[in-house]
Amino acid sequence: VAYVVSDRELPLINIAITVRVGDYLDPAGKEGVSGLTGYLLTRGGTKAKTAEALEERLAFLAANLGSGVGNVSGSVSLNLLTKDLDEGLAILREVLTEPRFQDDKLALRKQQLLQGMKERNDDSSSIEGYQRNYLAYGEAFFLNRQLTEASVNAITRADLEAFHRDWFHPANFLVAVSGDFDR
Repeated sequence: VAYVVSDRELPLINIAITVRVGDYLDPAGKEGVSGLTGYLLTRGGTKAKTAEALEERLAFLAANLGSGVGNVSGSVSLNLLTKDLDEGLAILREVLTEPRFQDDKLALRKQQLLQGMKERNDDSSSIEGYQRNYLAYGEAFFLNRQLTEASVNAITRADLEAFHRDWFHPANFLVAVSGDFDR
């Protein structure tokens, strides 16, 4: 499914891909694999480019490439100048089809998640939200499966690659494109 709208006001193009994926697909004992996959998709490099080379090229193009996976959906977005559309589409395709999930970026993100876990009970509102969902939906509901140190440490690069292979394909995409282009 694709929504395409031409808008010549600025020399920019926005591409937003919504992916039918989410935390609800995390396997038991590996809670967080969907979130890590979504986070590293555009930050962990590609088969042909290291994460640093990809970041440098996007900065040179003044392009913004981002991705993430939430509770019930994922997204990949690209914003760039019209003149760089061909290169931007090539980068987007490479990110979607051949992500690298670079080991150092994976290790850094795991450290960030573990640090976040240490701080998640510092504010009572997060505890209240968790308990509300637990009482409303029960223990087995996917929103009540919290990240743990064991689940984060159990996730490997192979898990990310398998999750990507299973869920990041065109049949799961909804594409919206707007900007300065001919339909």
